[in-house]
Amino acid sequence: MKLRKHLAHALQVTTLVMTIAGAITTIGLASEVDSERMQRLIEQLGDPSRAARVAAERELREMGPDVLPALPAPDEVSSRAVRDAVERLRTVLERQQAEQTAEASRVTLTGTHSLREMVKAVSEPTGNRISVDELSDETLEAKHDVDWQEATFWEAVQWIESHADVVSRLEDAGRALQLSPRSDEQSPASVTSVGAFRIFGQSFSCRPDFTNADREVVRVTFHVESEPRLRPLFVRVAHTDYRLLTNDLELKPLNVDAKLERPAASQSETSLTIDFVTDKPCEIESAMLHGKLDVELAAGEETFVFRNLDTSERVMRRRGSVVVTMDKTSFITNETSGTSSACVDLQVAYDSSGRAFESHRTWVYHNMASLRTRDESQHWIPTGFDTLAEAEAAVRLSYRFANFTSRPEELEIVYAAPTLVLTVPLEFELAQFRRKSDL
Repeated sequence: MKLRKHLAHALQVTTLVMTIAGAITTIGLASEVDSERMQRLIEQLGDPSRAARVAAERELREMGPDVLPALPAPDEVSSRAVRDAVERLRTVLERQQAEQTAEASRVTLTGTHSLREMVKAVSEPTGNRISVDELSDETLEAKHDVDWQEATFWEAVQWIESHADVVSRLEDAGRALQLSPRSDEQSPASVTSVGAFRIFGQSFSCRPDFTNADREVVRVTFHVESEPRLRPLFVRVAHTDYRLLTNDLELKPLNVDAKLERPAASQSETSLTIDFVTDKPCEIESAMLHGKLDVELAAGEETFVFRNLDTSERVMRRRGSVVVTMDKTSFITNETSGTSSACVDLQVAYDSSGRAFESHRTWVYHNMASLRTRDESQHWIPTGFDTLAEAEAAVRLSYRFANFTSRPEELEIVYAAPTLVLTVPLEFELAQFRRKSDL
């Protein structure tokens, strides 16, 4: 009886090893991970010895998120014990991966470089798109002495702004940073960076308090931006966490119980306004804002690319615990204008319901799908989308695109799905706020 059990167990392990070997050959692993060691450890997850199984799981966990591409899908593993171990690993490693993506990108650069070279040194290693098409060749070729040691992305951008006399703004729904010449009318903003986020504002204003004739209201507006590579969903603030500080006063919010949730995914920046109260008349000329906020961030992003849009063939792609299937595409060309429109139906499924899929439910309504040419020179964001069907751990979506001239065979659809939604807490101070009339 024991012999039959061991034989059955050995057969399960053999099947698992064959599956994993194929996965490693097909996907390929990051250079940091030894594929032979990986294969041995995943095989060891099915070892009869509990100590060996625990040791293998511990070693795989210590390897970090680079392990994820090699982990088999649940339906590829016949052993329940191995399947459970793989799911535990996936849960832990996907969270690690998501948390790493939410950290600030860092840049090291020293020596004398042109602005063009500096932008490239910031953009390429961080994955943050930076556009310089509004700058002159003279500005781009000007040389600067640089000494960045592990500078964050926003610290590097702020250095460029102050030394090259340019300003930056997020564009393309927050997916790219545009550099442009600074105009004489643009007053300097109060700016700070916290990790992968930049917070800035320029002024405050005063008005009468219509509920109390002895007071005035001080209105402060500030803005929150993330690195272009990130996908913020919401910004949440509680007014009780904010103080406006002057030399001898600490102003509290007008409504200390107010809480605000502002959508962030479709905006280049998220603007927030908080009212404070002071005795009349308002004699404040400058102030410092201290506050806290939470950013809900779609992290651990997996990207799916589909080509051959001119065929009706159904195509499936798997990345980790997410499967995306291109179900159907349809194109219509306007003979008069020469432009085309398209509908692309995608089905998104997670291996199991729970936090990962709940994260995706949030993401769906701040979708990250795009149509682009294969050489990536042109991009189109959806003009709209519909949710066609929902199941326990799956959803079917139809995206609409318009006003493009490329042929279907020249295009590809790109879809991004998160593995997790994180809440990133930020605490900050903005100094040098000035009264609006003084600007």
